[in-house]
Amino acid sequence: MLWKTSTELIYMFCDEQRHEIVSKTRFSTAHIAVPQDAWNRLSNDIRSLAIPNNLTRLDRIRKLLDDVNGIAVITFADVPTKFLPYAERDSTNDIKNMSRTDHIWSVTMAFGVVATLKWLKLHGLDTATVDGYHDTKSLKDDHRKAFNTTITQQIAKSIRKVSSNDKLRGRRFCDIPKARGSNLPNKFQDGIAVADRILKYSSTIMASKCGGRIHYRDHSEHVVDHIHYNFT
Repeated sequence: MLWKTSTELIYMFCDEQRHEIVSKTRFSTAHIAVPQDAWNRLSNDIRSLAIPNNLTRLDRIRKLLDDVNGIAVITFADVPTKFLPYAERDSTNDIKNMSRTDHIWSVTMAFGVVATLKWLKLHGLDTATVDGYHDTKSLKDDHRKAFNTTITQQIAKSIRKVSSNDKLRGRRFCDIPKARGSNLPNKFQDGIAVADRILKYSSTIMASKCGGRIHYRDHSEHVVDHIHYNFT
């Protein structure tokens, strides 16, 4: 049963992967969205999925989401190989030069953030502010700046126009390096690690269609249309 919860701040932890399938490349993203206060109260062992050890890793993720009233969203886009020529470069009004794969990364990540914000609303989470964190990504300065503007300003503005949540704002969307050596991961690195791990179960989740707090979306058509009509 869904219930409405008022929360001032949501952490959104994101990760991505891509792999080759027949004549296509699949770009996948995962987004873990959790209330800040609930996430901060968890022990390191729970956040890192070390416990409870009587559950599978996927069931630990499900329990974690239940415990904090959070959600997970997996998105993917299958892009035909013909749209991914070797060393292809793209440009837009605000990004002078970026690789095609970096371009698709930012498009799929943005679609994933939008889907996650919509699912938060459907789960009754009345969100005011979103802080986003993702694994370190090497982008040129203009690409990084334009992408962050899209995530923190344009997306929230668009959603405010079409929903009853007129307080929604994206405060930040920044990359977090992995923990090094013997250093224990911090709460942000733990969250990104959960997003990384749930990507490994994407096929199982999509096949089961079991719902709950884990959702998925196929954005292939949107991403391919974007590339086709703007850059080919």
